[in-house]
Amino acid sequence: MRTRTIGCLFLLIALTGCDDDKRESVSGDTSIADANTAVDGDAKADTTDTSGRDVKGEADADAADTLGGDVKGEGDADNSADTADASAEDARDDRVVVTLAVKKGFPDLWGEGASTIEGGGANGVKFFVTSLADTEEANFIPASPGVEAHYEGTIRGALSLEEPRHIIPRVSGAVDLGSGILLDGYQYSHFTYHGHLAPEGGFSLTNNNLVIRRNRNIVVRFLRARYGRAAGLAEDDALLFYRAHTFAVDHSSLAWAGDETFSIGTTRNTPYPAIIGQNNIVGQTREGHNTGSLIGYTSSAGGAQGVVSWHNNVYVGVSHRTPNFAGDSEMFGRIFNNITYDWQSRLTNLVGAPTVDVAYNYYKKGPTRSDMPSNRYNKYQDLRESRPYPPSIYTAGNIMPGVLEDPGADNQQLWTLFQSVDPVPVELFRTTPLPVDSEVGYQPSTAEQAYARNVLAKEAGANRTTDSAGNPVIGLDSVDDHYLEAIANGTDPRTPEANWVHPPVPSNTPFPDANKNGIADAFEAAHGITSADEVIVDWDFGEYLVANEAGYTAFEMYSAWVAGDFERLAQ
Repeated sequence: MRTRTIGCLFLLIALTGCDDDKRESVSGDTSIADANTAVDGDAKADTTDTSGRDVKGEADADAADTLGGDVKGEGDADNSADTADASAEDARDDRVVVTLAVKKGFPDLWGEGASTIEGGGANGVKFFVTSLADTEEANFIPASPGVEAHYEGTIRGALSLEEPRHIIPRVSGAVDLGSGILLDGYQYSHFTYHGHLAPEGGFSLTNNNLVIRRNRNIVVRFLRARYGRAAGLAEDDALLFYRAHTFAVDHSSLAWAGDETFSIGTTRNTPYPAIIGQNNIVGQTREGHNTGSLIGYTSSAGGAQGVVSWHNNVYVGVSHRTPNFAGDSEMFGRIFNNITYDWQSRLTNLVGAPTVDVAYNYYKKGPTRSDMPSNRYNKYQDLRESRPYPPSIYTAGNIMPGVLEDPGADNQQLWTLFQSVDPVPVELFRTTPLPVDSEVGYQPSTAEQAYARNVLAKEAGANRTTDSAGNPVIGLDSVDDHYLEAIANGTDPRTPEANWVHPPVPSNTPFPDANKNGIADAFEAAHGITSADEVIVDWDFGEYLVANEAGYTAFEMYSAWVAGDFERLAQ
């Protein structure tokens, strides 16, 4: 039997524990202050209280055999009547066992502080989005025999609820936002958005943006949010977290905004502990300001402090800020395994004095500027007269086809000073990477593996929904599919603003859920589930087994199964 212990990121043969010699425990990354982004010298202004936006208050505060069950001897080498029992047993013993050792926002969440991110948590109420209306509706349905207490309503109602919650779309289609959604205040914290549990085709936010401000403990999975107005775009991001902390965004598809696509803003002296962005597609924004992500903040009075893990994201067709990263020396960043394609101006720009690793990323030139000069790669913006200084940079293992193809080559050649052709001084670089938490930290793969995984295998983006029985449906919509095909084929990924047309999403049937606990009835039957809150340790998914030692609830396990967490961990 092969066993993988999740809490380490490597495969263990037999029943051994984590090999601590292979992974260092994190040190020095626990001092956290918080902050807004001033990158490229242009501060990220606090403009989220603009008119026309919903501003919240400031107070704190028969399908059983298809749903992962061990039915009809799944996993056996041969199910015919004349197969020896021993052969079947041998085949089953060879299955991978995925052991979940640490409770996190979801099992396949990786980054410093991942175990502190809970989202809706074990006790969060289920909120079923049952309407595409652009209104704020939250209707509480009390418990009744055989039915769990829950809410039904709209996405605005779900996001605005002031209690821990799991948001589950039960309709497919797009919400046409007449104004942006702004959640302002800690009372709106503690939620998980399960976009992958939507009916086939998915659930999208269109024509305006989402700002999450002064919130904490949030998990967003499989969100599709594209601003998308060809005319009259405000200078807004498609998704902005501002003065928020302890959150993760995973497998989301973001594009067509008026400013950056996806940013993390803050001000000084605000906690900024654990922030993780992984497996997202960050697409183009409006012409003339086509930028990706700003992370952090710096000013003459100091900068952001915190811990950010940013990995396996795909930047496609954006000009620059892929991402930019700013802060004080206590602003720790691990920018790993990201893919950037067809940039125009520059890649990552570091500002102030952050302590950051930019490693094992894949930079692929595109048709817009196939002759991109070397001073249009990564940058450091030296503002020592008015900003913290110096930075601490580790860079290694990055790949740029045609320029830097040896993973072991000196990566300092990819760095120049901002608005200059001069190289970044050698004394600003470290020769050793930051330590990685041995239980929950992200251990990067090679850049080539990241490219194959996220682009060729199309792992990035909001690529999962459910069929009418609750099985996972894997596939991107036409916008994301175009992006990844363009990267793979070396073609133009951009779509003119006039052609920013949201793909139609058919209205499909959600999976049966008679007791309103968020789990497909067929999955419950296949696994003998009696309550969404129960903790089942041993799970049989046919081709692999899962040992749930971390204590995930049955609902959390179902959501993770649909999301593909166990498949990825079992590989």
